[in-house]
Amino acid sequence: NIESIRKRFITFRDESMPIVTQFEAEGRLRRVSSEQSVEDVWRCVQGVFAPTVIFVLGGPGAGKGTICVRIAETFGYSHLSAGDLLRAERMRPGSELGETIEGCIREGKLVPAEITVRLLLQAMERGGWEGGKYLIDGFPRSDDNLQAWSDVVGGRVAVKFCLNLECSEGVMEARLLERGKSSGRSDDNIESI
Repeated sequence: NIESIRKRFITFRDESMPIVTQFEAEGRLRRVSSEQSVEDVWRCVQGVFAPTVIFVLGGPGAGKGTICVRIAETFGYSHLSAGDLLRAERMRPGSELGETIEGCIREGKLVPAEITVRLLLQAMERGGWEGGKYLIDGFPRSDDNLQAWSDVVGGRVAVKFCLNLECSEGVMEARLLERGKSSGRSDDNIESI
């Protein structure tokens, strides 16, 4: 009956809401409006439990991989290099995407964003989705990349921020040419740079 329902509301406000307020004051509260469809509420809840992502950008040779290794060791993030994932897929026997990826890398062009997003999501799912902490090194590199990420991933992942490593082209070129002596990468040469 309506009287019992209203008493329950009073008990909730008096007893439970102070707990909510305490968690909010500690920065440990996540709010989800449940005044929408169950599916919309579920999408919001999935976002709360989503992995955390930090995008790490910088020009080729800026030190993204080197710094990501240190961040991963120090702060417990998993390091996902978009370039490494693309190179691994390119070399995977029977890969339908390998030739496309190789041509783009060799020409210094961006690989189609949908391919990169798909590889990143697969790596995140393998690494543990719920509560995962991921550094995504070298992605997104363009508006098209960011739009593809938004279209495919949506709110399923919490992007914390983007870290940009700034470095002059002269320093990056010298680093790439030095790395090219031992990396075996097809893009560590003066033409691709």
